[in-house]
Amino acid sequence: MKKSVLLCLAAVLCLSLASGAATVNLGNFEETMDNWVMQNTATGTYSTFGVTNGDSALEVLFPGGWGTIMKLDMKSQMDVLKNMEALSLDLTTRNDNSQIPNWWLQVILIVNSETGGWQDLGNQYGSVPWSPRTDTLTWTIPQSIRDNFVQNGAGGWAELFIVTNSGGGTLWLDNINATIPEPATLSVLGLGVLAVLKRRKA
Repeated sequence: MKKSVLLCLAAVLCLSLASGAATVNLGNFEETMDNWVMQNTATGTYSTFGVTNGDSALEVLFPGGWGTIMKLDMKSQMDVLKNMEALSLDLTTRNDNSQIPNWWLQVILIVNSETGGWQDLGNQYGSVPWSPRTDTLTWTIPQSIRDNFVQNGAGGWAELFIVTNSGGGTLWLDNINATIPEPATLSVLGLGVLAVLKRRKA
């Protein structure tokens, strides 16, 4: 009976490790840019519209065409880069007052480093709505990118870029998060249970 209970406990702990994840906030825009820097001719101001976490969001006026609108230096956050499984952000758009006049918008995430180069993770946005709408956009970070940071570091630079491709307009950003695995505590506990079983069997 005790053996079966211990086996079940070990299985639960291992499954918890596999599914467990934590988030690291990379941008909440509570009257601060959280180290994000506006790019090209894009401008950012704090706004009470488009808020999904806290009291303010970032209202971004962005130019037409394909171009970077924001950059975050990640050189000091290597632990995040080595373990980040996904990155998400809350994007609010509307077109009831011609905020995005041509009705189309792409939002693209770039991971750029000296060792890994320019990694375009693609567009995660659909259609521009008439009435205000908030979407959570999520990019999965390929294992190859994480492995590069583990094996080779970042070199001279490591940065994230948010890119828009559109005719220009206004959007609102909030709550940018990196998803990383939970600490290995559960794994250690699971291995401990299995070790007890092995000793008892011996």
